[in-house]
Amino acid sequence: MNLQSIPKPLRDKLGEEASVALIKVLKASELEAKKEFATKDDLNEVKTDLSNKIFKVYIVLSSEIKHLTWMLGPMLAGIVFLVLKAFLI
Repeated sequence: MNLQSIPKPLRDKLGEEASVALIKVLKASELEAKKEFATKDDLNEVKTDLSNKIFKVYIVLSSEIKHLTWMLGPMLAGIVFLVLKAFLI
């Protein structure tokens, strides 16, 4: 922001020194506001952390599913045996 961007009536009422001081304050507040925005690096860091957490959960779930499938096989065999026993024997 430069001195020309302040409207002439406001510059006349404020004076030269106050107009320059106002511009400095506005620039400082703009810089402070920009610090609060997330940068690409911040987003990439969050993305990496989230990907790692999702991968860890996936590994835990896949190992649990493997256990469940091994337990499901004998259980289904038992059910099939009981059904066959009830109707055929």
